[in-house]
Amino acid sequence: MRKGYVVISFLTLALFCLALSPAMAQAPNSITYQGRLVDGEGNVITASTSVTFRIYSALTGGTLLYTQGKTVDPDDVTGVFTVELTGVNSGDF
Repeated sequence: MRKGYVVISFLTLALFCLALSPAMAQAPNSITYQGRLVDGEGNVITASTSVTFRIYSALTGGTLLYTQGKTVDPDDVTGVFTVELTGVNSGDF
């Protein structure tokens, strides 16, 4: 009786792992980005600000792979913000 229980448990676990494998194999389609807002003179910006995020294929002269506009709400003291950029095509990276 115990042997049959072990076999059934193993098969159940194997089927569960197979069911999860496609979901686990998919790359995420978002990037969490954290930054700090400062003006041209290095002064911290603490006001809510519209920002456009762009990702290029190279440091200079590359092809635009992604763009998204977001309003960021930086910390009132440090200017640090965190945003989630969605709709990123993982194949581009």
